[in-house]
Amino acid sequence: MTFCPLGALFSLFNRFSFLRLKVKQNSCAECDVCVDPCPAGIVPYKEVDSADCIRCWECIRVCPTGVIQAELVKFWKLKEGR
Repeated sequence: MTFCPLGALFSLFNRFSFLRLKVKQNSCAECDVCVDPCPAGIVPYKEVDSADCIRCWECIRVCPTGVIQAELVKFWKLKEGR
């Protein structure tokens, strides 16, 4: 077995990413265009928060309706009125 330090670093940053996928469920036509280019083999509109997602963002690139988007993960909650 070989070990690629660059691949390990990439994998680490993907697991602790500040971005996540978000799908506007009511607007998704479930046309399956995003399924074929997914190297992880997931269905992005059904498994958007899947641990198998490698965050390559191919589903965002190919989505014809633009309902799959990347959003910033919030690690904190702001108080109302601020």
